[in-house]
Amino acid sequence: MNKVQESFLLGIGIAICCLIYWPGLHGGFLFDDYPNIVNNQSLHIETVSISHWTDAAQASPSDLLVRPLSMLSFAVNYSLSGLNPFWMKLTNLALHVLSGVLLFCTLTLFFQTWKKLKPEAAVPRNYLLYSSVISTIWLLAPINLSTVLYVVQRMEILAQIFVLLGLIAYLYGRLKISYGQIHFGYFLMSSGLIAGTILGVLAKETAILLPAYILAIEIFVFTFRDDKGKFQTLLAVTLYAIVTIPAALGLLWLLPGIISGASFSTRDFTVYERLLTETRVIWHYLYWIVFPSPETLGFYHDDIGLSRSWLQPPTTLLSALTLLALGCSTFLLRKLSPLYSLGVVLFFISHALTSTILPLELVFEHRNYFASIGIFLSLSALIFTAARRGINPVILMSALLAYSGWNCTITLIRSMEWSDPVSFAYSEAVRNPKSPRAQYEFGRTLVIASDYDPESPLLIKAEEVLQNAMSLPESSILPEIALITVSGRTGRKPDSLWWKNIVGKLEERPPRAEEVTGIRSILSCQFRNICPAWTQETVSLVLSALAHKKVDVYLLADYAQYAAYVLNDKKLALRVAEDAVKRSGNNEKIASALAPILRSPR
Repeated sequence: MNKVQESFLLGIGIAICCLIYWPGLHGGFLFDDYPNIVNNQSLHIETVSISHWTDAAQASPSDLLVRPLSMLSFAVNYSLSGLNPFWMKLTNLALHVLSGVLLFCTLTLFFQTWKKLKPEAAVPRNYLLYSSVISTIWLLAPINLSTVLYVVQRMEILAQIFVLLGLIAYLYGRLKISYGQIHFGYFLMSSGLIAGTILGVLAKETAILLPAYILAIEIFVFTFRDDKGKFQTLLAVTLYAIVTIPAALGLLWLLPGIISGASFSTRDFTVYERLLTETRVIWHYLYWIVFPSPETLGFYHDDIGLSRSWLQPPTTLLSALTLLALGCSTFLLRKLSPLYSLGVVLFFISHALTSTILPLELVFEHRNYFASIGIFLSLSALIFTAARRGINPVILMSALLAYSGWNCTITLIRSMEWSDPVSFAYSEAVRNPKSPRAQYEFGRTLVIASDYDPESPLLIKAEEVLQNAMSLPESSILPEIALITVSGRTGRKPDSLWWKNIVGKLEERPPRAEEVTGIRSILSCQFRNICPAWTQETVSLVLSALAHKKVDVYLLADYAQYAAYVLNDKKLALRVAEDAVKRSGNNEKIASALAPILRSPR
């Protein structure tokens, strides 16, 4: 193959990628799409006012950073096509394809720089072909489908785009230095490192790992040496400082909240249990990347149980030991196969934020968007080794085509499942019968499809599914909220057990973000006279939700309005409104919404 043909393979991969993703573009919004996009009024811009766009840039409900670049991209989508999920998903697909092209450029530069810095190293001669194959396999990988079709995870895609651009600039600068363009080379390297990290973080925090990726490339492949074999001490010291100092400061910042338990106050697990569980989750990720199947892949994985100790379940200890062995292999094989070692290390680095001590949910496939690159890089090292040892190229190509075909098939199956909200919810519920979240989403989707028609068989089925979801271990309060809302909108009296279940769960733990949204929907349903006024039950529910240290100011604001306009208790409304404004730091939106109550006669 010549260079044009080798590069053209990526073009074929892009075309196939667009075809198999096409059905999934017709699906709907789900989960975090609602608080971030659908219900986020700050993004719904229909004017050219600079202040509105500034508000949109700061509209992320994230507790860490506001992710302005991602939020602005959603606002642009809304300004052009409204709340149409098709165009938002199509934008995600276009960005995914761009990521694939940038990955090809990154890998090509990586192999070129490696060959220039270490002429004696066993670098693939046909590196364009290797880059095309790895990029194509990554583009079509089933593990990445949810990142593309789950609209809000554009944040992850944008962050990776800036990470890849940063890597491209760094590698190109490294190459230029080897050709004697020292000043220009160092300018490119530093610009890629700084700009790639900063711009990436403005899309999502995971981009902060860019310096660590660069450090790994230097340690395992380039070894901080120039084309003459001289060790570059300044480069090594600088990179180690850039990675270790912020990491140490970040750890010191997080430790007080972790030690006190405050960081995990809204979770059903401790930091210790999270770390234990993630040893098993990491192996799930590896399996899903390398051996994808329709049965194992899915959006909801809350049916993966917690690890309470090293032997509960026993696979926890086994998972930890095998991960340790995998980590050790990267150092043992770093000279024999630096490409394999680099890939595994990149995989581990990419999970340094999402799979360690941060109080995040336990499992999501989209956390492997960059991590899967590392695994495919390691797999390519095995193929390269097999080719060097004289394995028949026809056998290798046949195996590669079969693997790619299987990946395409799985991605297409999943894309078709995502093509319709009902089919998606049904497939997830069937695949995960013990997942409270999957069962709830199936019931909720059926409720929406029934349009609250009491005679609709969809509504009857929805209530059955929600009753089942309510009874599952570790279930949230959302099934009960959905059942109460359905009863209210169809003129029936809610079961008193549903109210008791909600209050009981909220007395044991603080409400989660999605549960707060559910509670607010009950208030809204009554406030808009869609549901009857269940005042006694509602007040008990809200007070249980607000009885914890961390109070949601938007729920507090809604309660103030509920007190004023449903309970007709002006004193209570004023007291709660003042508390909401104070706790929110005089948030302009909350203050504006509560202005009529605050201005009322005292």
